[in-house]
Amino acid sequence: MRLFHKRSLTALDVAVLVKEISSILSDSIITNLYGIGKSGYLFKIKSPEGIVQYLVVEPAVRLHLTKFIPLTNIAGRTPLFRRFLKGSRIKSVSQHEFERIVTVEVVKGGNELKMVIELIPRGIIAVLDSKHKVLTSSEDIKLRDRKVYPGIIYNFPPLLPNPRRAGTEEWLKIVKNAQSLGAGLVKKLGIPPEVVNEVLDESERKLKTSTLSLDEVGRIRKKILVFIESVINKPLPVVVKCREGYVSFHPFVPSKLPSDCDTIVFPLFNEAIDEYYRALYASTLKEVEEKRLSSETAKLKAVVNKALKDLDRLRNEYSKVKYIIHVFERNYNIFEEVWECVKRIVKTSGWDKVIEVCRNINKINPSEGTFTVVVDEGDITLKITEGIHVQYNKLRKRYMHLADKVAQAEKYVSELEIKLREKSAILDAGARIKPLLKKVEW
Repeated sequence: MRLFHKRSLTALDVAVLVKEISSILSDSIITNLYGIGKSGYLFKIKSPEGIVQYLVVEPAVRLHLTKFIPLTNIAGRTPLFRRFLKGSRIKSVSQHEFERIVTVEVVKGGNELKMVIELIPRGIIAVLDSKHKVLTSSEDIKLRDRKVYPGIIYNFPPLLPNPRRAGTEEWLKIVKNAQSLGAGLVKKLGIPPEVVNEVLDESERKLKTSTLSLDEVGRIRKKILVFIESVINKPLPVVVKCREGYVSFHPFVPSKLPSDCDTIVFPLFNEAIDEYYRALYASTLKEVEEKRLSSETAKLKAVVNKALKDLDRLRNEYSKVKYIIHVFERNYNIFEEVWECVKRIVKTSGWDKVIEVCRNINKINPSEGTFTVVVDEGDITLKITEGIHVQYNKLRKRYMHLADKVAQAEKYVSELEIKLREKSAILDAGARIKPLLKKVEW
């Protein structure tokens, strides 16, 4: 059996869960609600006995009572949902057909309202008045085949036939053109893949629908419906845990699990769902943190690279000044004599005579007042406007300043590299333990 990382409730999950929590929520008051994520809500609910519970609802994903309070907000349409639902009393909770859609009927100020929670892909949450007119929704839909926004009548999204109501002939007609029986049951009748996998063996799932007889379909239909009804009436809630962590949750104990997987049994299906999503969202937060850390690491690498380039530049300048000082000190008398010569010649004969009269000079720049003196160790450019001692002292100050700058830069680079190693180590550790999850395909 190939496992998939379960992300949302199935139609069977909804059927079991609604049956389990409807009596718990009945006659309870929605005392407040908060936004979670992009379009989900956390409802604070108080029972007639005064017990406070929290119902988490995320369209297209989940609905269940929770002990683990997620991060909340009051952004987006939260104020609108509060306006219509805060202070309302829950009359009933029901599943629409055999679909991943839940209807919560409430009463507020004598007005009957409905909250429709769509757990199907791209589903929404909509609040309706007694005439099914949309008061608000988690998201407006304005598509060619479906529209949901305030002021219009709410219509359910296009739905698959209800397999619990459809007869054998209808089952056969519905799955007839599917690629295989398994694919037809899942994609055309809406039977949860985990149910198909549990009830039918591989040879049955791969049957060609074009050759199916009415008797064969009747036999398979009976097996599936008996299983569904038995689970709804007597669920055995579990979370499947494999080597990499939680993988899925079910209202029954799967009989076909990989050798490295096991089940954790819960007394209530809601508790299994709650624990699963607690771990899943903790993992999601970890992934978000890893992405943030990866981004920070990339930025830090760029900062380190720039700091290293700056350090190289400073070191080169430091080495250059250090060498100039070395040359200066070894040839101080020569530089002093040449400087005196240049100063005298410029004053008496002008710059044109400097190279001709004064020794060791190979270049002059009258506009800047500089000249270049050549000695065995190299050449140094001096200024005519500053005495030799002044120029030497400036070089020494520059040398000391650069020494401090290099030391600071080395310390800065060292600190950055330590931070980079720490972040990289965390990322590497996370990469080594990432789960390898496979998705089932029908």
